[in-house]
Amino acid sequence: MIERFEDLKIKINKKSFTLIEVLVVTGIILILITISVPCVSVARNYAKKTVTKSQIHAMEVGMSAFLKDNYSYVYSNPAYYCTNHENPADIELDRWEVQGSNGFIQGANLLVDALVGRDLRGYDYKRPIDDTYNRWDLINDRRQPYIPLDSVNINKIGQIITDAFGGNPNSNQVQPVIDGLACRVFLDNFGGPILYYKANASAMPGKSNIIQSSSAYVGDWAYDGRDNEFFTSYLGTSPLNNHRISDASLSYVDDGNIPLGNRFAEFIRNTKIVNNSNYKSIPMNMNKFIIMSAGKDGIFGTVDDIVNFGF
Repeated sequence: MIERFEDLKIKINKKSFTLIEVLVVTGIILILITISVPCVSVARNYAKKTVTKSQIHAMEVGMSAFLKDNYSYVYSNPAYYCTNHENPADIELDRWEVQGSNGFIQGANLLVDALVGRDLRGYDYKRPIDDTYNRWDLINDRRQPYIPLDSVNINKIGQIITDAFGGNPNSNQVQPVIDGLACRVFLDNFGGPILYYKANASAMPGKSNIIQSSSAYVGDWAYDGRDNEFFTSYLGTSPLNNHRISDASLSYVDDGNIPLGNRFAEFIRNTKIVNNSNYKSIPMNMNKFIIMSAGKDGIFGTVDDIVNFGF
C-alpha cells in the first residue's frame, strides 16, 4: 500500500508545473493580450467608421428623394425659409418653427426634420400660412421618412450633445425645443453629431471666397460655417475652439495672410480645382451639400472626419 502511495505521489509531482514554467506561460499570455487589445480596438473603430459611412450614404440617398419631391435640398440655415433671407422676419421663423428661445436651430437639426421628421413620423412639406398652423401636428399631410429609422442613430430627447472634450461647444446651447418638440440630431457611431451644410447654388466659382459672411444671417458664397456653430465651437472658448472649422468668419484666400489648415474654408476646399488668377479654390460639392462626422477624435476638421466628399 505504501509503495502504491509513493508511486501515485511521483505521478502527481510529474504533472505539476514549476514556478518558472508558470511565469513563462503567464508572460506569453500577457504578450498575446498586449498584441490583441490594440487590434480589437482598431477593428472596433473601423466597424464604427464603416457604419457611420453607411449612415451618411443613406442620408445622401434620402436627400436625392427629398430634392425630387421638394425641388430643393434641405436648408441648413433657417433664414432661407423666409421670404427675405437677408432680413428674416420673426413671424415667418415662428411659423416654420425653426427659431427657439436660443435662436435659430442648426443645420444638423434641420436635416433630421427633413429626412425623418422632428417627431420621427415624416416631413411636413406644406408652407405654413398663419400662426395657428402646427407643422408637426399628426393630422397634417406628411411625406414618409426619406430614410429608414433603423438605418440611423438619433439622440434621445433631452440628450445634450457634447464634443470631444466632454463639454458643450457653445455654453448657451441647449437642445432646442419648439412647440413641445425637441429638435434632435443624427449621431455617428462614435456618439457625435452629424453636421449638414447646404451649398448656396447662386455662388459664382472663382469670383468669391468659399465663405464670406456678408450679413448677420447668411453668407454669400458656397457654405457658411455658422450653420452648425453650436456643434463646432464657433462661439466657444479654449479648449473647445480647437475644432479646425470653428472660425467660420474668415474666408479662404491663399495670399499668405491667413494661416492654412485651421479654417472651415480650408477644410472643404477642393485642392484639385484651383483658380490661380484669384488665389481661390472651389469648395467640395458646391452644387449640393456637405454631410460630415467628426470621427473617432470628435473634432471636426481633422483627417479622421467622415464626409460625403473625397479629398
